[in-house]
Amino acid sequence: MRLLFLFSLTALTAVADTPARFNALFRNGFAVTGDFKLRDAAFSRAGSLGSAGFNAHTAVTAAVAAEGRLLIGTSNRGVFASTDGGRSWRHEPVMAVPMLSDASNERQVYAFDSTGNLLTHKHDILLRTGDAWRQVKSNASRSVIFTAIHAGKRALYLGTSVNGLKVAPLSAASLSAAIAGKTPLALKFKTDSAGLPGKPHDKSLFLFEEVQAIRELDDGSLLVATGPRPALYRRRGTERFVQVAVEGLSDQFDECKSLSAVSLAKIVLTCRRGIWSGSVENPRWLFTPQSQLIGDGRDYAGGGYALTDSDGNQLSFTGFKSRIDDAKRARMQNAAGQRLMYASAFSWQKRQAQVLSELKNDFWTGLVIDGKDDNGIIRYDSEILLARSIGAVRPLYKMADVAQKLHAIGKRLVVRLVIFKDPKLFEREGYAIMDAGGGKWVGTPKERWIDPYNPALLTEYYAPMMKELTERGVDEIQLDYIRFPSDGPVGRCRFTHKKELWQLALGSAAAAAQQSGPPDYYYSEALENFLTGVRLATPLPIGADIYGYNGMYRVPGAIGQDLVVYGRVLDVIAPMHYSSHFGDDYMRHLPRDERAYQLLLLALSRGTYFAQGEFIIRPYIQAFSMKDGLWGYGKKYFADQIKGSADGGGSGFMFWGKLDDMMLVRRTQSQQ
Repeated sequence: MRLLFLFSLTALTAVADTPARFNALFRNGFAVTGDFKLRDAAFSRAGSLGSAGFNAHTAVTAAVAAEGRLLIGTSNRGVFASTDGGRSWRHEPVMAVPMLSDASNERQVYAFDSTGNLLTHKHDILLRTGDAWRQVKSNASRSVIFTAIHAGKRALYLGTSVNGLKVAPLSAASLSAAIAGKTPLALKFKTDSAGLPGKPHDKSLFLFEEVQAIRELDDGSLLVATGPRPALYRRRGTERFVQVAVEGLSDQFDECKSLSAVSLAKIVLTCRRGIWSGSVENPRWLFTPQSQLIGDGRDYAGGGYALTDSDGNQLSFTGFKSRIDDAKRARMQNAAGQRLMYASAFSWQKRQAQVLSELKNDFWTGLVIDGKDDNGIIRYDSEILLARSIGAVRPLYKMADVAQKLHAIGKRLVVRLVIFKDPKLFEREGYAIMDAGGGKWVGTPKERWIDPYNPALLTEYYAPMMKELTERGVDEIQLDYIRFPSDGPVGRCRFTHKKELWQLALGSAAAAAQQSGPPDYYYSEALENFLTGVRLATPLPIGADIYGYNGMYRVPGAIGQDLVVYGRVLDVIAPMHYSSHFGDDYMRHLPRDERAYQLLLLALSRGTYFAQGEFIIRPYIQAFSMKDGLWGYGKKYFADQIKGSADGGGSGFMFWGKLDDMMLVRRTQSQQ
């Protein structure tokens, strides 16, 4: 008996240590290549999706193979559906939002639920009713991206980019009634994220990792996959989430695309780089690279697949599609690797000799100087008619003179422009954000903000400014305050120029007259339109400054700062990774002497992963003294920021502070 027991124990241990097999027997589904050629579940040719009306940026962004229904979600052309196993497909429009770069644009589909009845846009949930997709009323905040969605037996689960998991009561009967058009849905979500990973900003705010895939099991337990450093979590009943051990899953950044589990012993997690198959009881999961299904992946850049295996597990994948053209590649190369110091216009006027002397050191490759400040004042010799008519031009220097002097010593000139925070343009009729109670909206006492939807802001002000700066010899233009206001009674803001933006995007008022009315543009869409117009106005590299958290988390909604959106239009993104501006509890688990390096390493690693090589990330880092007790200051502090940024994948850096701070940084780092 003892020998038999030992044999049985050994056999069970061997089975437990054996990774699950990958089930490549697919009974349902499809694949679609980047040029929209269709394949069946066996990856055999099955026709074409028909790409008439697509553009160079059209890509597959979501896919699902549900019972009786196959769906393809796209970046800008809505949904394509098949109800006959993939033999024929029809287009299902989802929220037309004309953009300056694409008059036929439809909002990107971020995720489908496993039944094919629900999808998410960036900040909305849509339900299929008949052949139409309709917005669902909910209390979910538009400040974050809706990254995943899943309908359970008695609840709807919504994944977000930084606010964790949201759960709303929803019965199967209520969902069926809504699909049939009998009773509209009204969802009331609550946060249900205890145990999911993230970091505290302070004692009142926690930043969760992205919830990228969700699956409820028959026994009522819940599985959640988080990213961009993938991890798998399980919750039973009302317990906290507990991490499921999966060896190798979190070794590198990746994006989880689908999660399915016919049982706790047969779980399939599909990520962009491969498929993980395993059990909650065994940390040794089988990893199957995507190349085993789709080859080297080039055919599926911008494509994807949705499959159901013979066990009943659903898999989906979408391949990344680059948007870089030769002109952008050249601008990025031109801007790469710069080490820049900042000087205000006043510093240049009063201490020009010292600025030039400092720049002659090899530590610096160029200068960032204010061209337009946050008082709305243009500090160079501008000839823009609107600027002169409102008294905004108060020059402290001649731009061509600065360019000539910097170029004479082999240095780069970057001009910083504050955009939407503008007390001078605020005074001009038609430019200010309006207040719900009447009159112009005022945030904090000293701030005055301009309506980003106003197309005249481009045509009368910033397009001429781009042209002017290009002609004056500037090397790069940097845009700051590219956002909506965040302080004050922002709920009272009213934007009165959406119709003009919509008409401009469609090409004419006549074209707009044939439509039902302007869409409710997301903040990030309004800013993308503005940036597109700026981009078209100059061949120079253009960058944008964004908040530090926005450079490492996808949290665009409240102010519109979307790292990926900015980056696909512009060339250089500059997150303001000042350690003093992060929460006092952020990274506080680390020793003080490690925090600055680890902060920059984490921030740039995350940011460059989201960038996918489509734009440069060149951070602003801190030369000024603030919260030294938490983060440190001086030689090691400066060096740790530089090294953390480089190790994380940043392309150069910019120091922010006074001129004396710049000199201190250079002196301490030149002693290395």
